[in-house]
Amino acid sequence: MKNNSYSKKALYNTSMNMLVRLMTLLSSFIMKTVMIHYMGIEYTGLSSLFTDILTIFSFAELGIGSAITFALYKPINDKDYQKIAQLMNFYKKAYMLIGSFIFIIGVALIPGLPFMVKNVPNISENITLIYLLYLINTVSSYFLIYKSALLTANQKNYVISFIQVIFNIVRTILGVVMIVLFENFLLYLSFDILLIVIQNIIIFFFANNEFREIKSVSNADLPSTERKRLLGDIHALALYQISNVIVSGTDSIIISSIMGTGSVAFFANYRFIERSVDTFMAQITSSITPTLGNLAINDKERQEENFDNLNFLIFWITAVTALLLYFLTDPFISVWLGKKFILNKWILIGFVVDYILVNLVRPVAAYRNANGLFIQGKYRPLAMAILNVIISIVLVIYLGIEGAIWGTVFSRLITQTWFDPLVLYKYTFKKSVKIYLYQYFKRISVICGQGIVISLILKTLFAIFKVNHQVISIIIIGIIVFFISNFILWLIYHNKKEFLFIKIYIYKILSRIKKN
Repeated sequence: MKNNSYSKKALYNTSMNMLVRLMTLLSSFIMKTVMIHYMGIEYTGLSSLFTDILTIFSFAELGIGSAITFALYKPINDKDYQKIAQLMNFYKKAYMLIGSFIFIIGVALIPGLPFMVKNVPNISENITLIYLLYLINTVSSYFLIYKSALLTANQKNYVISFIQVIFNIVRTILGVVMIVLFENFLLYLSFDILLIVIQNIIIFFFANNEFREIKSVSNADLPSTERKRLLGDIHALALYQISNVIVSGTDSIIISSIMGTGSVAFFANYRFIERSVDTFMAQITSSITPTLGNLAINDKERQEENFDNLNFLIFWITAVTALLLYFLTDPFISVWLGKKFILNKWILIGFVVDYILVNLVRPVAAYRNANGLFIQGKYRPLAMAILNVIISIVLVIYLGIEGAIWGTVFSRLITQTWFDPLVLYKYTFKKSVKIYLYQYFKRISVICGQGIVISLILKTLFAIFKVNHQVISIIIIGIIVFFISNFILWLIYHNKKEFLFIKIYIYKILSRIKKN
């Protein structure tokens, strides 16, 4: 019964998070398009740069959210409200300090902005003021959003998702009005901050209402022994957090500092498309991580079997979406912004390869977090972050924009690709990682083979049938890539146990939906 309850909550969370990602993608696409057409390409480049700078500041979060969420699984499961209150008080104090720290460091960086922001001639507003509004937007969330951990650990993330969907719609409508009618970037940023604050207040009060029982013990402090253990987990997670923000946030800064902020806008268009699909994929694993955490506590025997099934499902989705990204990105940018925004083919290949590497390792990260493997292998992320910065700087100097993404790819291959699975297999499954790595590279070969086959099919078809309309061409390519990629995967894997499990699981979900 517990497993069914976990599965149902995971389904709700995944469905709602997918809707949020879809709405966020649509909202970002609309705002980016409107901004480029009404304000100019420079504004999107500046927006990407400041977002990445402040993403780096978020290393101060140090993985506290993940550690607290993991620590909340058991007390929520046991209805230990005193322990929940203790953890939330620790979390609140930590986030208050973090928000203050980010604001101080953010303000201190202002004198260094001219060294990072270069060649942006068409921006009329004060760049420092724009930066301060982005800083306030980032900092404001830390003072309220900590309560959302209660809903996440209780597998009610779908509530947060629902609120976010509503506010995404409102933010998009108001954002378009601010830019189209007033062409005022500062007004747009100010309203965006206001709406995010209101959204976080609503989530805060909803979490309070959901856990009314902790009000009676709201002043409880975490015992020093547990605080010490939690700080050990946070210290390890900090290194993962630092790695993630450096890897994801430094590309724009490196490109802007070496080649100028204008180049960031062109790079950001490709990254926007790749990250849009990537964040959609991330919701699958993030939505089910609380479920995995509960399984790690209550059903340890089936963890490896569940991991194999999840790993196969993520591989299948990754293969199809990566091929769609590769074949559709350039045609889409051509229709969306024009051919002058299409960059070197190696940039696209780099983004697709990075997308594949990130997503194939996601099940490993989900199970590592669910089992609390925070300390083991804690220095790997730091090594990856340092390598990423060094390799990216060298490659950007010699190759240009594409050097930034290939620096990220090489740093992942050297570190994350093999080390994270090694930790999971050693400490959770108590097995050699060789089987996983063999399967991993075999699956990458399958994706490459699919790409070659589909490329030949598309070249042959478009040589025979001339299609002059770009939108129709994109639709045809999308349909062919989707069906051929799925068909090839079915041919190879339809008799494998993981495929049969997923097939049965999907049938169960569809049956449940029909009953409801």
